[in-house]
Amino acid sequence: MRFKQRDLIFRGHAIECRINAEDPFTFVSFSRQDHVLSSAWRPRHPSRFAHLPRLYVRQHYDSMVAKVIAYGDTRDQAIRRMRIALSEMSIEGIKTNIALHQELMYDAGFMKGA
Repeated sequence: MRFKQRDLIFRGHAIECRINAEDPFTFVSFSRQDHVLSSAWRPRHPSRFAHLPRLYVRQHYDSMVAKVIAYGDTRDQAIRRMRIALSEMSIEGIKTNIALHQELMYDAGFMKGA
């Protein structure tokens, strides 16, 4: 490789939330049987809402249904963008942990980087 570790410059911050088919507070997975997501929407920022195709959560596979990644020049900007993305995200037909991620984005410890 033509780059060395010392040549790399880190810029910006990114936050990833893994959206799972599970209860947001008990963490009980709903993959014990097959589920059909009756409706799924991705966050509209920076584009408009777009309907995703019909998705299935199969009982013999990972319960993750989506990854949401927000990037910003600063950590605070990345957090604000993730808050917007999560507030615009809607998945119907199954329980998901979106509410947990929404709470975490406002948690005082998380905000301090703890």
